[in-house]
Amino acid sequence: MQPLVVLADDPTKGVDVQSRREVHGIFRQLAKAGSAVLLASSDDVELVENCDRVLVMYGGRIVRGLYGMNLSEKNLVEASVSHGELLNDG
Repeated sequence: MQPLVVLADDPTKGVDVQSRREVHGIFRQLAKAGSAVLLASSDDVELVENCDRVLVMYGGRIVRGLYGMNLSEKNLVEASVSHGELLNDG
């Protein structure tokens, strides 16, 4: 079975390091096979290391989109605390 969309909410919270790698590997395989993988995570490193694009939300609105060279832990933390206007950094 090949899902069109996979939604994951903090899928590795409380999981050991080896299992985290396995979960991330499964997500990569799904994405490579054409599935859209949407990952919500409270772990900044997990987002930066596993996502092509990260959208930061505040108050139910997207306040910043990070991708490409601008997708870094520093920029993600900054976007999370600044609550600025909608920006698309790329």
